[in-house]
Amino acid sequence: MDDIFTRFLRNNASDFNRCLQMTDVVRLLAQDDVLQHYLLYFDCPSLVRTEGVVQQIHGVLVELYFPEDYECHAECKEVISLRTPDIFLPQVQQTSICVGALYPGMLASKVTEAIYSILTGQRYNLASVLNTDASVWVRSHLDMMPLTRKSMTNYPNTRLLDV
Repeated sequence: MDDIFTRFLRNNASDFNRCLQMTDVVRLLAQDDVLQHYLLYFDCPSLVRTEGVVQQIHGVLVELYFPEDYECHAECKEVISLRTPDIFLPQVQQTSICVGALYPGMLASKVTEAIYSILTGQRYNLASVLNTDASVWVRSHLDMMPLTRKSMTNYPNTRLLDV
């Protein structure tokens, strides 16, 4: 692993730790020693479809992995993996989620915010989907979206630091 990527991982981890301190909906469950791999728990509502029935769940496991060429090349399917099965949203297909513009070197905090907005139905694109069935379902249930209006970092218990 080169020095530039190692510095990116350290800076990314530092920024991500600040982000995690400002939220009560994302928890870090595990990370590797080189700060390249994270397992996250999103304590938020989302949708699943099991045996043909769409229902709301609470809590989603997500894995983030930053490959060594991440500063030059970024693809959602390489960086983000859903670990909770049967998530049923337009931008989700099996373990893949499309958060829109994932650019090389994008910090974990920004990736996490984008994931949260997709999982909670705050953001979706019915014109560009991974899951056509979910798109049709959401289109006919727009009154249920978003599943929550709660921001990932905007909470009553967030306190401002004195400077």
